[in-house]
Amino acid sequence: MEVIKSKENNTVKHIRSLYKRKYREKYGEYVVEGVRAVRDLLRKKKIHTICIAVSQVSSGAIIEIIEVANAHHCVVYLIEDRIFSTIEQTVQGQGILAIANKDEYTFHTVVPEKGIYLVLDRIQDPGNLGTIIRTAVSADVKGVILTKGSVDPYNEKCIRSTMSAISEIPIYDNIDEQEVIQFIQKFSLHSYVTALERAVTYDSLTYTLPAVLIMGNEANGVSQNLQDACDHRIVIPIIGNIESLNLAVATGICLYKMRESFYHETPKESI
Repeated sequence: MEVIKSKENNTVKHIRSLYKRKYREKYGEYVVEGVRAVRDLLRKKKIHTICIAVSQVSSGAIIEIIEVANAHHCVVYLIEDRIFSTIEQTVQGQGILAIANKDEYTFHTVVPEKGIYLVLDRIQDPGNLGTIIRTAVSADVKGVILTKGSVDPYNEKCIRSTMSAISEIPIYDNIDEQEVIQFIQKFSLHSYVTALERAVTYDSLTYTLPAVLIMGNEANGVSQNLQDACDHRIVIPIIGNIESLNLAVATGICLYKMRESFYHETPKESI
């Protein structure tokens, strides 16, 4: 394995560039950090380059990753710790990161399955988005649709929050709200939107498939156009003395209530 000793090395410079959205979009790549995430994406053949801090190379988990990487013909570099610390974003990281290929999905060719599609309207917090993606995978959502103005799903903070779930679900990014409305209308999808006015409590409905759930921006909620396009407005009642719920928490509550209406399976694993 080659040992990288200079911060001017091309691989090091390329990794730095991938922490900016424009370069992630240009190259179709993103950075993933940590043993679990690298291992999971490597097994799914999403990774082509792995970088390991020299001080961590003898770790049992990392030795296992190197063996799998070699079997998959993945490039592995060792990087001196002083250089590695300049490209690792996680505080107290595990000394391993990788370059992964983005999954590319085309929204206008989607033919909805009989399930739930989740629309996130101008969501801003990458931690929220990552948690929501992970929850959506757990709830067997068929696709996550991000409207224009939303945070990049391949932002490093979002990737960290997904715990490698980013590769388990189609994500349609930078979609105009009119395209979302056309999607709902074209396929006669049952649509549910969170709103404060003229809304019924989320647990008072019987949900029907195929369905779209629309959740909104952390500060301003869902746009008026998207609200007007939906069949049902729902709200989660606040019982205690707080103003609102975290968006990721509210999304999880709504998704699992929807599932309760039409799925009655035994869960794979409880938490």
